Amino acid sequence: MTSIKIHPSTQINSLKDYVDFIENQCIDYDVVLFRGQREDWSLKPKLARKNLRLQPSILEAEQDMLSYLKRKSIPHLKSIPENDWEWLSLAQHHGMATRLLDWTTNPLAALWFAINQPSDNHTDGVIWTFLLTDIEFIEDENLNNESPFTQAFTRIYQPKHITNRITSQHGWFSVHSYSNQESQFTPLEQDIRYQNKLRKLTIPTNKFQELRFHLDRCGINAYSIFADLDGLCKDAEWQFTTDTDES
Repeated sequence: MTSIKIHPSTQINSLKDYVDFIENQCIDYDVVLFRGQREDWSLKPKLARKNLRLQPSILEAEQDMLSYLKRKSIPHLKSIPENDWEWLSLAQHHGMATRLLDWTTNPLAALWFAINQPSDNHTDGVIWTFLLTDIEFIEDENLNNESPFTQAFTRIYQPKHITNRITSQHGWFSVHSYSNQESQFTPLEQDIRYQNKLRKLTIPTNKFQELRFHLDRCGINAYSIFADLDGLCKDAEWQFTTDTDES
């Protein structure tokens, strides 16, 4: 996990800047994943940022949370996940901390996640692009023979569309491995397999407001991203009230 320098970041000031970057830098790759963040957080899953209540290790907490979800969630599900990969996908898209990190193949969805709220700390938003060729994906036929909890290295996973949100967000995941030596989940930007496949774009916080309106005109808003009643209510609120960075 020796760190090497990431490709210098590119500043995005408009929707045109963003589209130009995609057309110029992403065209030659088999799959391009995008991740939007309101701040320049490390590319590590939510589970890596949680503090423990009772369990002696984060790995035990992970297993206990998933077991708890499996016991309690059945009345709320239209269909039952077939394996732990699908259970983790379900948990991730409903807000539970997992070893999964969200990505999307929709660049406009990633931009929306970066700028849909005012910046709490007045810091630039970030979009990571993940440029993939000849990479070992987790194929559906292998899932029953592998466990997400024993992966020797971080894998890239395209989940089945088991929730509306995975469908509407064109969701993919990085499934992060755990280093016993360093007692942590491996941040993607520190993983030597993937560092040179990452590019970082920064978005000045004073551009968030303008970009929200441009994305809405392109049909990208909370309702299209979440495709459910929560998203509709969030979109209705935005359509008829102003955020703190809007005039």
